[in-house]
Amino acid sequence: MLALPENDIDAALFCQLTRQAAGLYRTAPTQALLLLTRALALWRGPALLDTGQGLISRMAYTRLTETRLAAYEYYFDAALLLDLHREIITELHPLHDRYPLRERFCEQLISALYRSGRQAEALDVYHRTRRRLADSLGLEPGDALREQFEKVLRREPLTV
Repeated sequence: MLALPENDIDAALFCQLTRQAAGLYRTAPTQALLLLTRALALWRGPALLDTGQGLISRMAYTRLTETRLAAYEYYFDAALLLDLHREIITELHPLHDRYPLRERFCEQLISALYRSGRQAEALDVYHRTRRRLADSLGLEPGDALREQFEKVLRREPLTV
């Protein structure tokens, strides 16, 4: 077994930076964005790629993948708080396409599009997500996503 300081392990450093940013993204979005940019730069492909298919590896993979997705959610929330909505659209689209049932990415993409003056595209994203949820899971969008959709329809400002 190899014993290394925790900060020498990319996965541990990634989780530490993400935890720090999670506590800051609403109150200090610029600082959170810097931490998350650093954390996400550590990511170089699938987690634990060559560690096998054992239970411990699968659990660690799932935990790291979920932490990565949460890091992106914090990143996009911080960017939206800083009015960087136009800048994040190109990053959000592929994540929303890859994880179409993750409603938070949908909310963030709708917000970025709508705040960029692209209301029709924002509404289209909602309708496509709604259909996917219904077809895949037999569910309707959650309250937060539905409320956001209604605000876009009424042309109200969106908050993060």
